[in-house]
Amino acid sequence: MTLEVADECTQKEIDVIGLGCSKESFTEHSEVEKLIDELRTSAQHQTNQTDIHQYQEQPHLIDSHLDGLLTKIINIIREEVLDYETADLEPLLHYLENQDPGVQLKWETHYGLLLWLSIVKYLAGTTKAQDMAFYVLAIYLTRPDVKDSYLPGFINWAHEVLTKDSAQLKKGVLSTLAGVFKHGQREQMMEHAHAVLRTILTIKFPPSELLIQLRNRLIFLKPRVASWRYQRGSRSLAANLQQSQPVETKAAISVNDEDDHDYDVPEEIEEVLNEILQALRDKNPKGIGRLTSRLSKNFADQVIESIMELFSLWESDMAWHGGCLALAELARHGLLLPQRLSSALPFMEQAMLYDELRGNFSVGSAVRDAACYLCWALARSYDPSLLQPFVHQLAKALVITTVLFVAQYEEYRPHLIQHLVDRKVIHWDTVIRQLTSQALHQMTFLDPESMKLILSTQILPRCTNPELYLRHGSILASGKVISALCQVAKDHQRRLPEELGQLPLVTSNNQQARVGNALALGSMPRFLLTVSLPKVIQQLCTCALITDKTLQWAESRKNALTALSLVCTTVGIAPSSPGGVDQVTLAGIFRTFIDGFEDYTVDSRGDIGAIVRESAMYSIQVLTNTSQPDLLEADLIRSVLHAVTKQSWMKVMRLDTYRKAVITGLVSSIGSLTESLVKSSSAPFMSYLRQLVAENKLDELNLVTRDILNVFQENLNSVRLMPYIFNFLDHLLSSGCLDSVFKSMSRSLLTLIRTEMTNGGKPLKLLISSVDLYCHLLRGDQVTFAKSIIHLLNLLVNQIPRVRKITATKLYETLLTLTDISPSLANHQDDILAIPSDTDWDEDVEALKPVKTQLRSLLIPPTLNP
Repeated sequence: MTLEVADECTQKEIDVIGLGCSKESFTEHSEVEKLIDELRTSAQHQTNQTDIHQYQEQPHLIDSHLDGLLTKIINIIREEVLDYETADLEPLLHYLENQDPGVQLKWETHYGLLLWLSIVKYLAGTTKAQDMAFYVLAIYLTRPDVKDSYLPGFINWAHEVLTKDSAQLKKGVLSTLAGVFKHGQREQMMEHAHAVLRTILTIKFPPSELLIQLRNRLIFLKPRVASWRYQRGSRSLAANLQQSQPVETKAAISVNDEDDHDYDVPEEIEEVLNEILQALRDKNPKGIGRLTSRLSKNFADQVIESIMELFSLWESDMAWHGGCLALAELARHGLLLPQRLSSALPFMEQAMLYDELRGNFSVGSAVRDAACYLCWALARSYDPSLLQPFVHQLAKALVITTVLFVAQYEEYRPHLIQHLVDRKVIHWDTVIRQLTSQALHQMTFLDPESMKLILSTQILPRCTNPELYLRHGSILASGKVISALCQVAKDHQRRLPEELGQLPLVTSNNQQARVGNALALGSMPRFLLTVSLPKVIQQLCTCALITDKTLQWAESRKNALTALSLVCTTVGIAPSSPGGVDQVTLAGIFRTFIDGFEDYTVDSRGDIGAIVRESAMYSIQVLTNTSQPDLLEADLIRSVLHAVTKQSWMKVMRLDTYRKAVITGLVSSIGSLTESLVKSSSAPFMSYLRQLVAENKLDELNLVTRDILNVFQENLNSVRLMPYIFNFLDHLLSSGCLDSVFKSMSRSLLTLIRTEMTNGGKPLKLLISSVDLYCHLLRGDQVTFAKSIIHLLNLLVNQIPRVRKITATKLYETLLTLTDISPSLANHQDDILAIPSDTDWDEDVEALKPVKTQLRSLLIPPTLNP
């Protein structure tokens, strides 16, 4: 018999694949049958495959013909293809030598030739034919007439390969060793088992199915059927569901204690078992059932205990997946004893709901599938009476895992609701959170009382949680549940407060709660607000106040002021309006708005109090336009105008009544950290001052400086306003607008600055800001100059190097332009300027004190020594 190797498929033949669904029947059936019949006599054993490949996209057309075609092929194979005549060996080897292992399109030919040949070694290939080479070599090495001669040599060679060669060759060697230990007789393989185990435990090869197969086949355990396993007659799930009486078991839980005690487990098994358990973390449960069935009952129970340790929050999803599959494997073999069900099933319930976020995607579907498979294995393997105590919990988990429409059944509804609240409201996917809120909306109509309790105790408290997913999902769910409760109240003709209970609190100790609750109160309809209007207004007014604890909560104060104006607009402002705002309450609301004009809170973001002042201005406008004139008393109007004027432009600076109030507002605006605000407020003010100088209206200019000093004095030690005052004065003095009156005010200004800076510890920023002001004061009279120099010299020996360096730089820049102020400075200018510029101000303070003394002697004449 001869065998020709067909040429490679041409590109034209390959392109035929994927022609599309253009066939209506298997038109080549007769031609294919003729080709198969010719295989008995023809040397062309590999036929043109193009005809069959046309049906890869329409396999249903050949389904009815497959039985007949395959029968013909199998009969030919049985009769002559795999002939083991000696005469076939030489041509077979010849054909194998002519094969190119790298040609993937001819792997079927290579596969068949290797299957035929039982004496070929082919371990380092990369095609499908490699699998057959493993099998052939394993069969060959375990033959009785070969094993004694060649197997020891192969074991030694395998050791060298596994410790040195490439991973692909290692894979082939491991697979062959696995086959050798599978097909060889246990007694004959034991002499090699220890050496092979030592080798594979030391190589750097990832736990794979090949390696686990090999370790599992290291035949240290005798084949045995565990006498302690759980046994029952029927293994049909359908029979379990149909029967009403428990199936009689052949041996419920029969354990031969004597056999179990006497059975000796080799030490090597513990190492093999550790590797198999480790592989479960890679979702590879293969072999765990076969190995456990050969162990004693106590040892097997330890294996189960180790598997249950995989169900930990610290383990990966692959470990959970492998653990479920391992328990299912043990259950199918009766190795998971009924007394272990109570400890195993809670983990299965958790696995059915497993869902974890990994980056921007979720993992857990494989774990849930494995848990459902475990549930199927238990239902199939155990008597229904044993599972009866766990049916309720398992049914709950299965229902949650599958569908939600069963919420109409009361026995499932609480579990579904709780699952949605605990798991899906906080899901990482926005769409899931939205769908969850819609599902809770529908379930509220089924059980409004329970949903009301869940809303108040579980969902609403989480609306301020710092975790974004949790907060967003809870807010969505709250809105949908409240919407449903409103519909329930309307259908039953009940007032909504009876459904929702208390209105939201805006005096919470949580900033975000205040922010949201204030807006919620402002958006309430009239019939809700009138129920407790005095309490609502009182809480909003309290929320708008500044306290030590709420100093930085500007956004909550802004929302409270906005909500007050919305509430007044909703309920109405008139004495005759039932449930509306009366005159006394209105006056209190106006006072709250006026207090909002004084909010000049600042933080790292800048003037955050600006949003409060803006809200107060808008709200006063709304209330003034909607209030009846007879409700607005003269004193109230005067206070409102005073507050508004303070926020207005400089056109009112000529009015003595309001000038000081305006200057106070300008101090906070020009002295703020917001550049746009500084520019927009300083430009008109400086323009006004220059106009006074140009028109020689020095009396009015002195009034302005008087009010500035008064504002400074009234706010001494004000942690909140003093940074604004210092920045304001720096801008003002740098502009030169007050040069004509500066000497007259310099001593008073110096006194205020010294009082502020010497009264307790001051922030570093304020200390640095004082340097600029002391440098400006050097332009005052001679007494002011001398006292300001003393303060600057003290700052030159401050404990903070940054303060020393900034002071030296500012002093140097100022002294460059002050030659006409001090005669001493004019005579020794070069010597004086060299000291701050050439001194290393990072040196120790003690080393800098002589420098300070030298500067003092040069700058301050003895006659001016303060």
